[in-house]
Amino acid sequence: TGIVCSTVIGTALFATTAKAYVLQDLIDNNLSFTVEDKVFSDWSYQTACGPSAATIDITGMTWGPFLHGICIQGPLVAVGSVCDVGISYKVTATDPAQGIIKDIGMTFVLSASGNAGSILIGESVWESGFGMGKVAQSSVAIGDFADPPGELIQGDVLEFDPLSAVYVTKDIFLSAADAGSMVGTTVIYQQFSQVPEPAHTALALLAASALGGIVIRRRRG
Repeated sequence: TGIVCSTVIGTALFATTAKAYVLQDLIDNNLSFTVEDKVFSDWSYQTACGPSAATIDITGMTWGPFLHGICIQGPLVAVGSVCDVGISYKVTATDPAQGIIKDIGMTFVLSASGNAGSILIGESVWESGFGMGKVAQSSVAIGDFADPPGELIQGDVLEFDPLSAVYVTKDIFLSAADAGSMVGTTVIYQQFSQVPEPAHTALALLAASALGGIVIRRRRG
């Protein structure tokens, strides 16, 4: 799984991957893992019609000394139906000498066929716990596949006052247009950068430019 996660943007950013974890194992065993100075913990998963958490892998990734994050990989697709998935987790910066978290960014690999449908991938960042003290929110929406976008889609970079820990809730809503259509994503990159180095924006733009990604319509809540 780590090899697959690094294939899309690793060439442009020299990304390195850590061990891949099954999301269901992270939840059942209350596991956490560390990527450089960041600990990813407190995992949860919500869905009524999406894939099992046992089919979703979470891989730690490093793009540079001040840019770390995760790759979410799994069958997050809707084929002739609707799929709604929620993934939540906490990110903690453990080394004040390296700085604290100042933004979050997202990139994902688009999958679509037939008459496609619509995609809405949103995220909210909280300061005091899940659902408490919201500091940022954004969503990426795609509803027009008449002129198919590039495979790599870049969302907003959400900036906020630096925090030592953030709680992230991610919602993935997919709706296929008809029985013969498919829409979704199998790879989502979640990136966190920090003070003192404002590395995220430049590196994220480099990834999109190098791999033909495009910035699409964004909506802030």
